[in-house]
Parts: sequence; C-alpha cells; structure tokens
Amino acid sequence: MNKLTLILLISLILTSCKDNKENVNGTSNISSEYKINEDETLTLLLKAKIEKDDKFKFCYLNEGQEQLKGDQKVEINVKGSSEIQELEFRTSSTEIPTKLFLMFGNDEKYQSIEFESAEIQLNENTFQISKTVFFQFFNPNGYIDYDKENAVATCKAVEGEYGPWFMSRDILIDRLLLEFD
Repeated sequence: MNKLTLILLISLILTSCKDNKENVNGTSNISSEYKINEDETLTLLLKAKIEKDDKFKFCYLNEGQEQLKGDQKVEINVKGSSEIQELEFRTSSTEIPTKLFLMFGNDEKYQSIEFESAEIQLNENTFQISKTVFFQFFNPNGYIDYDKENAVATCKAVEGEYGPWFMSRDILIDRLLLEFD
C-alpha cells in the first residue's frame, strides 16, 4: 500500500470514529440506549371501571435508579363509577423507563378495578395492552387479589396494612425497548 493511500485510510478512520461528532443540523449522532427524542413524553392511558373514589399514582424509574423521585409520578383523583373511565397519566419523562408502578388505594381500604386496556405512549410510539394480557405485563402486590380471566383487581388490607400497586414485569420493559427504540 502506498503512503498516500495509507494516510487517506487512517484519516478516514479517525474522522469517522470521533465520539460525539455533531451532524449538519447540530444534533449529536450519539444516543443513549434508553433515550427518546426530546419532544416526546411518557404517557400511560388506562381504561377501567373503578368502583370507588380513589387517587391513582403512575410512577416510573429510569436507567440506574433504585428510588423514586418526586417528579417521577403523576397523580389523578378518580370518582368511582360503574362506567369505563379513561385515565391519562402524562409525565415529563423523555426516556424509556426501566420500571413502572401503578399505585392506588382509598381510605375505605377496599377497591375493585376492572381493567379494559392500557396504552403506553412516547408520542409517535404506542404499545397497547389488552385486558387479556394485562397480568402478563404488570405484577400485583400482596394487597391485590387479581382475577386473570376477567381482568379484575380487588384490593384488600393484609394484617391491618393497605398499599395496593402494580409493578411492571421485565417483559414489559423489554417490549418497550423493542417497540420504541
């Protein structure tokens, strides 16, 4: 190989391997594995029959986090109804989360929720969860008796304690990474 070809080859390799190189419109070519475009936000749309008045909280963890921060939750007060209601939890997050939580619990220490569907969005990306597979993606804690066949969560106190919530299963986060990335 002559010297000119070798020099051109080395300069081509060096310029194409630069870290954090800016492209023509000024945005970085480097992207984190879990990052989404900055103008997108994480949203959960939940359709369900919620028997009693309650406060629902949607919380999430991002990569590397083990504890929730105050700004990583959205709360909605819900009036009990025998009709299907749609709850929209719009966060300020622009990242695919590593864990999701859906918390609720009223003062009566009893609640019955019949899930119709759930939808997780990051603007143009949508992942839908039907009631028949809700349990495959969300794990209830010990304060919930879950009827998989009818997609009904019945909350209960255990030894005087009450704190029902669902936590995402790893398969949900894997699916979000697959669908949204």
